[in-house]
Amino acid sequence: ITKYDISNPVDLPLYFSVGAHPGFRCPLEEHETFEDYYLEFDSDKFDLSSLIEGLRDKTKKTISLENKRIPLTTELFDNDALVFENKQIDSVSLCSSKSSHKITMQCHDWPYFGIWTKKSCRDFICLEPWYGIADRIDSSQELSEKDGIIRLEPKKSFSCTFDLDFE
Repeated sequence: ITKYDISNPVDLPLYFSVGAHPGFRCPLEEHETFEDYYLEFDSDKFDLSSLIEGLRDKTKKTISLENKRIPLTTELFDNDALVFENKQIDSVSLCSSKSSHKITMQCHDWPYFGIWTKKSCRDFICLEPWYGIADRIDSSQELSEKDGIIRLEPKKSFSCTFDLDFE
C-alpha cells in the first residue's frame, strides 16, 4: 500500500493536489512485445478527456471496450496520456497475453486517473492515480480555482492510498 498523509499545521487554508506516477517495464519478458500487453478494467465504457498540448479541452470522448480491455499499442499515446475524470477508475490491471504476468492497481475514490507512456515508446507504461489534474485550456490560472485542487482547512489532515499487486 502506498499512502499519502498531508497535514496543515498553520492557521491558513492549504491548497494542494496529490498524484502518483508509478511506471512499469512493459514488456517484462524478452520474448514479449509491448503489443502483447493489455489493460483490464472493471467496466467496459469510459469517458476520456481530450488533451491539447498537455492541457485539458472541454470535449470528452466516450470509448467502449471489448471484454473490458484496452490493447496496448504505441499509437494509443500519440495524443498524450489517457485521462479519466470523475472517479471512473477503481481498479486497473496490466496483463500479458503471452505469460501469467499481471500488475493490478486498486485506487478507490481517486477522482482522476492517467495512463501514459512517451510517444512511440515500447518500454514502459505508467498507471497514475491523481487527486489533481492538468489545467484546462480556459483556466483562470488561479490555484484556488484549479480543477482537482484540495483546500485543506487549518489544523486538518488528508489521507489517500493506492495498492499494487504483482503476479
